[in-house]
Amino acid sequence: MKCAATTFNAWHHRTAVFIAFATFVVIVAGALVTSEGAGLSVPDWPMSYGHLLKLPPWVGGIVYEHSHRMIAWFTGFCTMVIGIWTWLVDKRCWMKGLAFGAIATRRFSVSQLRSLCSLVANGWRRILNPWLIMVSQNYLCCVFVRLSFSMFSSSSAQCSAIMECTGGHTL
Repeated sequence: MKCAATTFNAWHHRTAVFIAFATFVVIVAGALVTSEGAGLSVPDWPMSYGHLLKLPPWVGGIVYEHSHRMIAWFTGFCTMVIGIWTWLVDKRCWMKGLAFGAIATRRFSVSQLRSLCSLVANGWRRILNPWLIMVSQNYLCCVFVRLSFSMFSSSSAQCSAIMECTGGHTL
């Protein structure tokens, strides 16, 4: 795969900015889940009480937990869209790597959380410390935040201009 400079795409950059902002919203929603003690309020994953779109009863910590899940799902979907878009239109190898990393991190985070929640639902909650679940999810969140903000800054007009001047190589 040959690396080359790419031209600035305003809509691609706007989408990257939106995803970076949505990632920040997911972090705030996750902080609300943690501060309200609402972690694992909804016992099944990825469903909420057996339904994907039907709203669960809005009582207690379920409001925070379900809202966080829906915001994170939307952000993950947008990440898949921009990741595929970046892979198809951007000519910079390292940018394709960022896109792949964001998709892989997001996908791994969802599958890891799904398997851990199924263990918890099957009675392993006493064996697995809930802090272990939160720490691993927070670690992946940090990696995802860094990747999404890197895509946001790397898709800017300034970065595209620098890459054009240097022939597609970093300084």
